[in-house]
Amino acid sequence: MFKVLGIKQNTTKSKYVRYYGLALSVPKWVQYLTTDSYGKVKGHEVKPSVDKNFDRDWYNRYAETNTLATVNFEGDWRESLVELPIEKEN
Repeated sequence: MFKVLGIKQNTTKSKYVRYYGLALSVPKWVQYLTTDSYGKVKGHEVKPSVDKNFDRDWYNRYAETNTLATVNFEGDWRESLVELPIEKEN
């Protein structure tokens, strides 16, 4: 089971979301969140997959990815993928 234990976060983002109990500020285009084997929390525009060539990270060939924060965690990082709810337009 994946569990975040601590966080170091970049602060120049545009919407707030919950990720394993943490409040994160992320760009509006982010639709998925992941944590890699190094503890980097990344926002993805489209659903990523585990990089089959470098089994320590998530892979997204054609879409934008942004490192948002660094966390301490326990468990299997491959279980960290979360799809964010779609925001309603005001």
